[in-house]
Amino acid sequence: MPYTLIAENEAGERLQLTGNRNYDVLDVSGTSPPAANVNLTHIVNMDGAKENSALVGTRNLVITLDIKPPIELNRLALYRIFRTKRKVRIYYKNSNRDVYIDGIVETFENNPWTQLQQPQISIICPQPFWLSAAETIVTFSKSIALFEFPFSIPAGGIEFSRRENLATAFVDVGEVNTGGIIRFRANAEGITNPKFYNRSTGQYIGLNVEMAIGDVITINTIQGQKSVTLLRSGVQTSLLSSRMLGSSWIEFRAGVNEVAYDADTMSEGLDCTLVILQKFEGV
Repeated sequence: MPYTLIAENEAGERLQLTGNRNYDVLDVSGTSPPAANVNLTHIVNMDGAKENSALVGTRNLVITLDIKPPIELNRLALYRIFRTKRKVRIYYKNSNRDVYIDGIVETFENNPWTQLQQPQISIICPQPFWLSAAETIVTFSKSIALFEFPFSIPAGGIEFSRRENLATAFVDVGEVNTGGIIRFRANAEGITNPKFYNRSTGQYIGLNVEMAIGDVITINTIQGQKSVTLLRSGVQTSLLSSRMLGSSWIEFRAGVNEVAYDADTMSEGLDCTLVILQKFEGV
């Protein structure tokens, strides 16, 4: 199956490894779903075991290349991208997947004194899942466009748009549970206590806050990035202490989730956007 493999270093420099006359990609291992570490307790005089936990570990990608002439120059180009202990991003694309994964170069094994040079590059990926190269964006707009062409305007006038409560939407997050980025924007004064719901899991996150027109609240529920911030008049502040009792760092389960938002007052003046990076176990 045809595919594209691209490596990008910390400086944003990219090197396409497939379809490149300077290299042949001989093998890429570690692209399948990663193994889970299953912790069990064996009970005396009982068959089987009790499950305590199951966690996915890191991913180890190993890329094997064949360097073409001019070998030295092409090998040095690889050194520039794959620097030991430095970060690297690997992009993979075929007819079904367009994804990337971040890792750290563990080793660059190669013998530069042989005529045939086929380096093996080992990359450790602390977060083991592939991420979609394109964001999934769900925009909850309460403005319903009613202006179409061709048209005529009757004597009594017509509506060009209408504000409605489109509180519910559906989002597909891929194969792995993940967090997301929720953005509230105030288009009117008097909006209080915005809330976001994942109806599929029963979770919600709400904030005890009154928003001013133009305010943007960003809630990040991605593991390792969790935050709640308010952007007002160009100044950003934390709203972590404003979370409502019972609020959760919303997780979106694998597959399709039903999501919604609301506010205690003036919800018709509140817009919401949800940004998801789909996760995949393998390619």
